[in-house]
Amino acid sequence: MLDTTHYGIVRQPQVRAVADAVNAESLPVPPPLRTTSRGPA
Repeated sequence: MLDTTHYGIVRQPQVRAVADAVNAESLPVPPPLRTTSRGPA
């Protein structure tokens, strides 16, 4: 988890929203649906 306030990147009230966005981005990404330009794999 990135402590954005520690680095002074953002200030309240944006801290919570930015922290949530950063945490969401750092979550494991589910594998994409297996589709290709030729249709479903």
